[in-house]
Amino acid sequence: MADKSNGPKPSKVCIVCTMPMVKPEDYPGGNTALDYCVHCGTENGIYPYRKLVKGFAEFMQKTQGMDPDQAMKASKEFIDNCEAVKQGRVKVEK
Repeated sequence: MADKSNGPKPSKVCIVCTMPMVKPEDYPGGNTALDYCVHCGTENGIYPYRKLVKGFAEFMQKTQGMDPDQAMKASKEFIDNCEAVKQGRVKVEK
């Protein structure tokens, strides 16, 4: 059966935000060995919890039109349950 999808398939998805990582530019410093995206960290590691929550909340406000409080609540819930937290690589702060 032929593949009917458009575009390249992601080799990975970010363990924090689940963004598909297709091109080297999607990875911090172009390092495709990393398992998180350029929005969630640097070559030196994943951003701290508060920075991740703030950045994801801002993204949801811009892309989904959420008000700031709603976006912050949704962002915390999402980040609190991400793979990076499950692996113990991001510590949830209350």
